[in-house]
Amino acid sequence: MIALATLREMSTDFVKLEHFDGGNFLRWQKKMHFLLVTLKVVYVLNTPKPAENENETMQETCNKQKWDNGDEIYRGHILNGMPYALFDVYQNETTAKALWERLEQHSMHMDETIIVCSIINKLPLSWKDIKRAVKPKKEDMSIEQLAKHLCVEEE
Repeated sequence: MIALATLREMSTDFVKLEHFDGGNFLRWQKKMHFLLVTLKVVYVLNTPKPAENENETMQETCNKQKWDNGDEIYRGHILNGMPYALFDVYQNETTAKALWERLEQHSMHMDETIIVCSIINKLPLSWKDIKRAVKPKKEDMSIEQLAKHLCVEEE
């Protein structure tokens, strides 16, 4: 009876979890991490997959099955928190860890691109020539590269 009540409560909370739309990664990541801690599957991120062994003991088999199950739950919840367009991009990642790391890498790059664009857009009007020169490169430029470029132009 308690398990059923807990399941109902958790399914209600899942509905409240916002979808990752590409622009809210850090908030979404923290909420998703909390959910996965609650589900007790966050260990798959830090624990390597148990190796297959020809002469496995019963305990080793149970540990492997537990890890595989936890990984599938973790991966499934991450994918479930995405809109269809992002789901299609990330669904082929084979483990939760690979999926999580790819999301971090892609999203951190997106965040940096947004910051670079914001800095370029906030340059004073007197820097319009520099703005024009830098804008086409904005998506491939890191914050450090932009800073170096602006320092060179300022001199």
